Amino acid sequence: YIIRFHLDQGAVPERDENDQMIRIGFRSGEVWAFLWEGAHAEIEESVRHSAWFGLVRTFQIVLSGPARPETEIAWVFTQQSV
Repeated sequence: YIIRFHLDQGAVPERDENDQMIRIGFRSGEVWAFLWEGAHAEIEESVRHSAWFGLVRTFQIVLSGPARPETEIAWVFTQQSV
């Protein structure tokens, strides 16, 4: 399986030093954390289509792993204190 989370333009994802979460920083100064279980996570470059700007470079978080009947995947986005 592959699950993709396309991030907004200007959002910058970074893995934490322990590889336990991905922090996502926004131009507004907000920071969100992405946590997951039961999958392998990668940060990849991506593009999205904007009606105003055309194709826009961005990032995506990609969760992947083998599809099996007992597979359970969980994720959550939480806003971090500034």
